[in-house]
Amino acid sequence: MLQPLPEPVRRVSIAIDPVPNVAQSELDGLAQAIAKPLILSGVAVVPPGPLIPELLGHATDYRPDLHLTALWQVVQPDGTTIGQCRTDFGVSVEGTFDWGDVVQGTGAALAEFLAAR
Repeated sequence: MLQPLPEPVRRVSIAIDPVPNVAQSELDGLAQAIAKPLILSGVAVVPPGPLIPELLGHATDYRPDLHLTALWQVVQPDGTTIGQCRTDFGVSVEGTFDWGDVVQGTGAALAEFLAAR
C-alpha cells in the first residue's frame, strides 16, 4: 500500500486511465469485472457523481489474458487523493490460473484496500 486510506470507503465509482492501443470499451469491461468482488465485499460501485469518490486505476502493465499491474488512487470529488495502492496479478506460466483469477485477485486486493485494513 502506497498511501493507506484514513477510513474505509464504502462507495466509489471506478475509472481506468486510457492505455495505449487498448479500446476504452475493453477498459470499461475490466472496470465492470473488478466491480463484482468489490460489491461482494460490501463496497457500492456507483456511477460517477458530485459526491462520489473515484477509484482511479492506471495500468502500468496491461496484457489482457496474462498480467495486470496497476496503481489505484481514491480521489475525492474535489480532486484530493486520499489513498493509493498498487496491485500486481498475473497468469501462471503453468496455466493453473486464468484471466478471471487476475481480475478476482485485483478486485479482492482493492476491496481490502478500501476497507482500510
